Amino acid sequence: MIRSIWVIERITGRCLFERTYGKKVAEADFIPMILSAVTSLSDFGLEGDRISTIVTEGIRWIYRYVDPLIFVVTGAKGDPESHLKAQINYLGNAFLQMFPKLNGKDATDFLRNWSGATSDFQGYRPLVDQLVQQWSQISEVNKAAKTLDVLEIYQKIFDAILTGIPPGSYKVWSELGLAVDEFCGKFKVSVRYKLSEPSPVLDLISIDAFSVNYETLKTSLSLLLGKLVEILKKHLPVGEADRILRSRVIPIMKRDWKRIDVYSIDRVLVSLL
Repeated sequence: MIRSIWVIERITGRCLFERTYGKKVAEADFIPMILSAVTSLSDFGLEGDRISTIVTEGIRWIYRYVDPLIFVVTGAKGDPESHLKAQINYLGNAFLQMFPKLNGKDATDFLRNWSGATSDFQGYRPLVDQLVQQWSQISEVNKAAKTLDVLEIYQKIFDAILTGIPPGSYKVWSELGLAVDEFCGKFKVSVRYKLSEPSPVLDLISIDAFSVNYETLKTSLSLLLGKLVEILKKHLPVGEADRILRSRVIPIMKRDWKRIDVYSIDRVLVSLL
């Protein structure tokens, strides 16, 4: 998601337009560095319409050099670079279409006579706000879809393992119940207990995919699965935990390998099997 956007005059460093979304950050302090980097590139003959990226202090910088302007957007380090590049390309084209005097041979003369009043370009702001809002909504939907995929995969894995635990494994249920309750309290997950066995049945799909942090959830699920395997190996007869895992998890890996691979759950499973 775009956090900030600037339109800057390359030679003087004057800012024509600036917009920041969310929490105010000190990204503007890095603008001189960005200008220096772009100027260095142009000195080596890399002029023309170019899009490049720099990563500093957890911030991903994407800049587009269209002489005599530099368009700069920032996002989180983990944001897909391809998405930000596509967005800065669209934003730059929209700006040049809205202010045609800055697009072409007349741009240098226009900036030479420009008073420096950023209000001259505030007509660009509603369009930028609209685009960033739309892209943010798309990003949230995509994130939620990924979250639901991960939850569905882990739901299958936990169900397969829990239903394979031998009856009467009360030490397993007792210790596992504590770990499950802690996880469920953190993510507000529903837990059901069978009447015949004190075994927790996780309802992972009840997690709100739009409000949970994707990476935090993935990490917590992998830790909970690791804890489950640890408890099984601790309390079940030697080899029984491995038998349950091989007979019940490997078939899921075969059936759903594409998603397991995409979301890097394969690394978690391989380390446990």
